[in-house]
Amino acid sequence: MEKSMSSNAPKKTVEMSNDEIDDHIYNAIVDAILNRQLAPGARLVEAPLCEAFGVTRGVLRRVFVKLAHDKVIEIQPNRGALIAKHSANETKEVFEARSMLEIATVKKLAQKSHHLDFSELRTLVEQESDERLAGNWAEWIKLSGQFHLKLVEANQNS
Repeated sequence: MEKSMSSNAPKKTVEMSNDEIDDHIYNAIVDAILNRQLAPGARLVEAPLCEAFGVTRGVLRRVFVKLAHDKVIEIQPNRGALIAKHSANETKEVFEARSMLEIATVKKLAQKSHHLDFSELRTLVEQESDERLAGNWAEWIKLSGQFHLKLVEANQNS
C-alpha cells in the first residue's frame, strides 16, 4: 500500500498551501479506497503514510479528522484510523452532501468576485458527472480533487 501511495506524494519542488496538501492527501486516500488498494476495515498506519506523503504526523492527523468527518475513516481509541465500512447508499449520501457544500462555495465565490472565469470549474463538474454516471470512480475522484484545488485557487485569488 505504501509504495503505491508514495507516487501520490506532493512534489517537493512545487509550492503548495496547507489546504492543497490536505486536499491532495485526502483525495489520494479516497482514491486508494475506491481502487480497492485500501479495504474497509484496513488500518491506516501513520508512519509510512507520513513518509509516503512527506508530511508530519500533525498534517496527516488533520487530514484524518477531515476523513473521519466525512465518514471515510473511523478513528478508534487505541486502534488508530480504520477505513470505514459503509453501504453503497451511505457512501452516495456522503458525497451528495459534499456536493451541496461545493455548490454553496461556488455561489459564494461568484458573489465575491465578478472577474472569475467559471468555465474551467464547469468543465470539471461536467467531466466528474460523466465519470460518476459511467461508474469510473477513480477518475471521478481525480477530477473531484482537481475541482477542489481550483476552488482553493479561486478563493485565494478573489
